[in-house]
Amino acid sequence: MPTKPVKCITPGCPNMTYHLRCLSCSAEEANRRVLEAAEGKCIHSHSITGDYEMVKRLLPEYKGGHPQDGYMLDVCKTCLTELPERPYNPGRLLRGH
Repeated sequence: MPTKPVKCITPGCPNMTYHLRCLSCSAEEANRRVLEAAEGKCIHSHSITGDYEMVKRLLPEYKGGHPQDGYMLDVCKTCLTELPERPYNPGRLLRGH
């Protein structure tokens, strides 16, 4: 924790704080998370992205299915919710020198 107030890390917020976010931005973030939880959306920030075999190896308790062709699974590590699948990026895989 800083000993002097610093600018809030929320983009566009002019407030100074002793924490990362000012009190009003922290309250707004908490309210957003509560609304997402009420809608059934995953509120956690850590997930595993990869093919079915990798997800099953890292999260053996995962009970979901395989992704559609050309996509990777994205599964929350905490609640095992399936997040929107992500497309493979073959351009990055072919750059080896």
